[in-house]
Amino acid sequence: MLACCRALRDVETLSEQLVGRSGLGRAARRRVPDTTLDGLLRKAQPEPFVAKLHAQVREMKRGGGLEPMVGLPCGVVTMDGKALATMDRKVNESCQHHEQEGGEYWLQRAVRTVLTSSEVKVCVHQTMIPAATNDMGVFEASYAELLAAYGASDLFGIVTCDAGFTSLHNATLVSDSGRDYVFGLKDNQPALHDKAQQLLLEEISRAEPEGSTDWEKRDGGWMRRSLWRSRGLNDLNGWAHLQQTWMVVQEKRDAAGDTAVSEVRFFVTSLQWERLSALQCLHVVRAHWGIENDSNWSADALWREDHGVWCTQNNAVEVLGLLRLLACNVLQQLRQRHLPDRDAGGQRGPAMRWQELFAWVRTVLLHDDVAPVVTAGG
Repeated sequence: MLACCRALRDVETLSEQLVGRSGLGRAARRRVPDTTLDGLLRKAQPEPFVAKLHAQVREMKRGGGLEPMVGLPCGVVTMDGKALATMDRKVNESCQHHEQEGGEYWLQRAVRTVLTSSEVKVCVHQTMIPAATNDMGVFEASYAELLAAYGASDLFGIVTCDAGFTSLHNATLVSDSGRDYVFGLKDNQPALHDKAQQLLLEEISRAEPEGSTDWEKRDGGWMRRSLWRSRGLNDLNGWAHLQQTWMVVQEKRDAAGDTAVSEVRFFVTSLQWERLSALQCLHVVRAHWGIENDSNWSADALWREDHGVWCTQNNAVEVLGLLRLLACNVLQQLRQRHLPDRDAGGQRGPAMRWQELFAWVRTVLLHDDVAPVVTAGG
């Protein structure tokens, strides 16, 4: 996984290359056939790998690499659903059946939790979604597992989710645990959504935003986000812990300088008004998408997680997902914190390119004369 092997045959080839080498991969005694690896994955149980993921994250935190950015008073985790395997047949009881354009396929999905407040977006937990339910249905179990792993630490104080997870029940679970939630709000919660629109859309015409980001380059033009907030939904329909409703307006400016509103999003949160500044609120909203851009995208685009399945029998998809997360967490620390060049003032340069990083990993595995960077969880 660290070397971005995309199939068991690639792992077999790498094992053969490691035989007789003197690098960090010198433990290899012989080539390991892909059939042997397949058999091992069919027998593997996920629990030891879940425990290793939690231990890795705790070690990274102790090493000082997971601090919240922009002065946030606590860590923020984001939960989202992710397809781990798409298949043309049912391979076990956790497969979810889908139909599309006259065809059918099966998915194995999980809820993943990523620490989006830190510079390095590490994945801290994974819970598989049973075939009979969905993201919303597995939130309670996944959140309980998250608290069991990290509840005694200060890893996070805020939980963010998109609107697919938003319910009074889930919000109450977070609030009762002593944490705060920031949940997306759409018409799956019609009473809250309609009232939020009524309250906050009026604010655009009669009040300036409480805060706005700077214009930044995006897709050949420029983009910024602005925040309006209201207390008007507090205690609506039993949401006793609801303290604020946010409206985030995204504007785009093209090369000619014309500006248009491209998106309006609403959020509900239990955060006290003074807990975050307006710009910190906007940062939390933007960082939420780190789970997609830094974690899910990497798994699919680099490792072909969704369609490059190594083995699908028994618990293999879950175990492979956990191995992939262990590797990705280490690699994210390497490419963003440890390996980028520094200028004369000690400032880090841009993150290392992924393909350059994978080549570096292979070099370290194969050769003793390359000094490895020791990183937490490695």
